[in-house]
Amino acid sequence: MERHKLYEALFKAFKSANPNMKHQACDTEVSRIWKNLKKQDNFQEAAEGEIKKWKEKAAQKHKTLDAFWVRRAGSSKKSVRIAPVQEALKKKIATLQTDIVYLTRKKDQGMATEDQLNQLKEAKSEVSKAEKDLKLKEVGQARSQKKRDGDIKLLQELEESNPDVSGLLRKRPKPGRPRIEDKQPELLKTIVDIATYGSGADQRRRSDTIRTVMTLEELT
Repeated sequence: MERHKLYEALFKAFKSANPNMKHQACDTEVSRIWKNLKKQDNFQEAAEGEIKKWKEKAAQKHKTLDAFWVRRAGSSKKSVRIAPVQEALKKKIATLQTDIVYLTRKKDQGMATEDQLNQLKEAKSEVSKAEKDLKLKEVGQARSQKKRDGDIKLLQELEESNPDVSGLLRKRPKPGRPRIEDKQPELLKTIVDIATYGSGADQRRRSDTIRTVMTLEELT
């Protein structure tokens, strides 16, 4: 193999094994390695061995990243089921964007498989759809909150301008079913009137206890 092709192969292998290193730093380091290789008697063999070493390191690193990517993708799907809709969409978008960066890097380095190229295409499509869904959810939430704020403000204005009906407009402070005496205040009085109809005071006048009706015959 010609020397310039050996250098290109060495640079590509080194860059693949160090994807986060800047181009200038890679060039400097590869130049240093190349300079040391040229000093050896068996230059061709040494250069090919160096290229093989960096290819193996790159393959191992990508294998580790692939395993991590698969594990994280599986765990993210499980977390989506228990998260609120908007939070789930945000997590999904973040995961897909990370996958897109990773898969795009492999594509640019010429190491992506056909399956990974299909995954990249699918991830971009899913991100686009998830971002649209998230925007719709956020707009809907903002609209609902604006309506609630408007309703509260309107009730406050009605209470101020109509003090007589403020009690009817005011929401109950506590959740749950209202007390019967609050919801139907006249009902308790009616029950007391029925129970005391035809009753009399204690026959011996020893107390103020009212002798109430005990049977239907006494009531009629």
